[in-house]
Amino acid sequence: DWCRDRLETRIKETTAKVGDFVATVKGVENMTGEASVAIASGKKRYIFDFHCKIKFEIRDPKTDDIIASGSLKLPDICSTHH
Repeated sequence: DWCRDRLETRIKETTAKVGDFVATVKGVENMTGEASVAIASGKKRYIFDFHCKIKFEIRDPKTDDIIASGSLKLPDICSTHH
C-alpha cells in the first residue's frame, strides 16, 4: 500500500515543460500491480511492477488556457526499468 500511495503521489507531482507550454498530471486511474521487499545474498531488493492510466492537461502559461488534454497508459512501471 505504501509503494502504491507513494508512486501515485510522485506521478501527480510530475510536470513537463516544452517552450512556454506546461503539462501537468490531473489524475491517476486504474493503478494495479504489486510491490515487495526481498533479501538476496544479504542485500535488500525492492521489487515492484505497476500499471496505470494518467490524465493530463497542457496549458499556455500566458493565458492559462488549456490547449490540450488527454490520457496516457503506463503499462510497465517496474523495478527492472529505471
